[in-house]
Amino acid sequence: LRWSPDGHMLAFQEYDQDQSQTFLQILDADTGALLFQWNWPGRNSQLLWGPFSQQILSYAEAPFMMDISTGEISYPFGEETGAVYLLYDWNK
Repeated sequence: LRWSPDGHMLAFQEYDQDQSQTFLQILDADTGALLFQWNWPGRNSQLLWGPFSQQILSYAEAPFMMDISTGEISYPFGEETGAVYLLYDWNK
């Protein structure tokens, strides 16, 4: 469970055994309403919010970034890298 930097949203992962799929769920922190739900490529991966509460960076086979409003996933360091990521330029 991770609070967004602006304090308005909560992100967490939920695993559905029937579908064998992990989902990322984003809730409104004030009301608890579900804002977004996306298929998530990792299971039990750490969630790191971008500083503007628009993306989440995580790791599953390779570091990836998800735009929470569209569910679009990008791999800023390539899809096949096992490199450790420490810094990311969020202004790209």
